Amino acid sequence: MADSIALAVVGDIIPALLATAGVAATVAYSAKRFTHEQQRKNDEQHQKNKEPFLTRQIELSFDACDAAACLATTTDLNEWKRAYDTFWRLYWGPLGIVEDRDVEAAMVKFGSALPETMPTENELPIKTLTGASLRLSHSIRRQTQRNWRVDLPTLKNEVPAEQA
Repeated sequence: MADSIALAVVGDIIPALLATAGVAATVAYSAKRFTHEQQRKNDEQHQKNKEPFLTRQIELSFDACDAAACLATTTDLNEWKRAYDTFWRLYWGPLGIVEDRDVEAAMVKFGSALPETMPTENELPIKTLTGASLRLSHSIRRQTQRNWRVDLPTLKNEVPAEQA
């Protein structure tokens, strides 16, 4: 008799334990799924909140890249002077707000490579600036890839960040 009572109690307990375990597993799975979904929403909102900053960053970065390329390649002295002014305005002002360390280092190197005196039209283009200009553009490319999560193919002759 005691054995049949024990079997009956065990027979009642086991399904109850299994049901409790099932409920606990469902709750744990739902909590994990909810947490994952909340994290995804938070990440999306964070990226959305950064977009105005990133948009301005890419605009200013393209302006700096364009100015550097002009300084390295133009044969027009007036265009060179405009690019020179633009480069230093961005360097000392708005680009400093949004650039990352890689772009900062490339801007410093490019600025250091600029001639100390205004060139004459006969000295243009200043081909010695082309490498520094390319390093700056590659730094901006990497910054854009990181911040916009853009998967761009590796360039055959890309200048590594440590050389920028």
